[in-house]
Amino acid sequence: MVKYRELRYSTFEEYFGDFMRTLLPTNKTYEYFVDWNKVRKLTLMHQESIKELNRLYGMEPPKARYELRKILLKNPGVIPLIPALIAERGNKGNVDIYDPDKMRFLKFNITPHILSDSEVK
Repeated sequence: MVKYRELRYSTFEEYFGDFMRTLLPTNKTYEYFVDWNKVRKLTLMHQESIKELNRLYGMEPPKARYELRKILLKNPGVIPLIPALIAERGNKGNVDIYDPDKMRFLKFNITPHILSDSEVK
């Protein structure tokens, strides 16, 4: 999510409106911005882990949090996939995610580490 306040906009809507007004026409397609062959290759390579994380979709937050902890305990290899799934390039494991309810960015560190059974509550 764009840090619109750092760009001196009062609201995200103000930023987005200005962004849309200033777009220039282009002949660049999505292929210019995304290496779809790489996406397909990585998706196939991590298909099982993605399916595992996809189980969380639609769960209520407390249950999803519990199930995510179980997944991470069982397969900590899914941790590096999380930034890719939310289309975020983390900076040394740090990811900023905008929470519209709180109107601010939440900072998460998703650096792989060893989880213990005590972390599953």
